[in-house]
Amino acid sequence: MATTCPTLWTALGASCYRLIPGSATILGCTERCGAGASLACITSAEENAQLASFTKGRAAWIGNYQVPGSAEPDGGWTACSSGEVTNFTSWLDAGSYKWPTNSGPGVGCAVMTSRGNAGTAPGAWVDESCAHA
Repeated sequence: MATTCPTLWTALGASCYRLIPGSATILGCTERCGAGASLACITSAEENAQLASFTKGRAAWIGNYQVPGSAEPDGGWTACSSGEVTNFTSWLDAGSYKWPTNSGPGVGCAVMTSRGNAGTAPGAWVDESCAHA
């Protein structure tokens, strides 16, 4: 049975997605999602690839985040704003510079980028500050 989504939303698999243009902050994105919606919690490479294609090369906040107090820099990236739990990550590896960096206070929110790792499609992630989110 096909997934039915509200107007302005797109079905990918069993979920509905909407790209919110012009939302530069994670808070702005979350507020504009609407009642009952949350940022995408990416739980697999297949879902990551589908969403990377859906965003058409634009950076997008995703719901994956680092549990506060987790080991730095890459521990605890198992939580999602939707309440789901996942072990999947897709960090950008730019040679000598790798993510997550946790390069400042409040860095623990994830952004899907238009970049990919060597031999992979776009959709690699970077970590950004939740403080100015």
